[in-house]
Amino acid sequence: MTSKKKTNLLAALDASSTRGADSRGAAERRAAALREDAPDSPPSDPAPHPQSMPIAESAVPPGKPDPVVTGPAQAGVQDVPLMSITDNPFNARRVYRDSDIEGLADSFQKYGQQSAARGFWRDGKCVLIYGHRRKRAALQLGWNYLKVDLVAEPEGDKALYLASREENAQRSAQTLFDDALVWHDLLDKGVYATQEELADSLKISQPVIAKTLSLRKLPMHIMKECIAKDLTSRAVLYALSQYHDDVGDEQNTMKLIEEASSKGMSSRDVEARVRYLKERRRAGNAVIPKPRSESYKFTYGNKDGILKEFVTKGRVELRIDGLDEETRTALVDQLRRILPAQA
Repeated sequence: MTSKKKTNLLAALDASSTRGADSRGAAERRAAALREDAPDSPPSDPAPHPQSMPIAESAVPPGKPDPVVTGPAQAGVQDVPLMSITDNPFNARRVYRDSDIEGLADSFQKYGQQSAARGFWRDGKCVLIYGHRRKRAALQLGWNYLKVDLVAEPEGDKALYLASREENAQRSAQTLFDDALVWHDLLDKGVYATQEELADSLKISQPVIAKTLSLRKLPMHIMKECIAKDLTSRAVLYALSQYHDDVGDEQNTMKLIEEASSKGMSSRDVEARVRYLKERRRAGNAVIPKPRSESYKFTYGNKDGILKEFVTKGRVELRIDGLDEETRTALVDQLRRILPAQA
């Protein structure tokens, strides 16, 4: 090849290379222009993690939620089918007021399930640790699912009971009837070997355990009536229980509950009334004078006082609260002058 032909060939190659580069550059410029003319698209938000969503936003509807947990593969707050949920065998709460369940169901309808129950998987079932009122409210509404915070199974039945008891204490403490029923089950099934062991675990005296356990003999509807009437004193409930055991008459027991509630009777008043009713029953329903008390209210040293005379018991009580030291000392001196000294 001559030098002239070689020079022409190199020039042709250079021109071709330049056109290719220009073509690629033009293509890139056109693509950039198209990108500049295109409308901006909003950035896509990452999908939130199911457990990071507030429960109120994902309240369980009557229909089928997605996803649904049906086994132990998932943990955290999940939608669990109600048909797969079973109660805690040592649930610290045993007596449920209908009004409480209805009120919670009404809240569910308005706001959804605001807080999850808690449970764990055992033998293909979700066992609740706590949240039994939530379960009952959901069933009352005809829901198919319940929000449950799925956790590891507690280490033993004692831990299962204590976790339920602690949660109830933080929300709405269980009643003495609840204690009586669950304590009996714990002892009957050997979770606690003796009343002494149970008392030591709960930091309660053994006599209190024994007296509370006696309340379990009352029928459930009488327990609910006592709770509805706000009769919560251990002494009052024990007296009612003893009366029901001795008399075995539910109608008269219900009358006594109504009397104790309507009259605001103290534990001593109820105990005295029970003694009277038992004596009358033993006497063949003969009329026996009821224990009476006469009250006299007065003011002393700008403080209200009350003088009570228990006619049939031969007892007198004087009570004045809030006296300052000088007034109190003067009153005591007056009483000492009136009352003869004991030899």
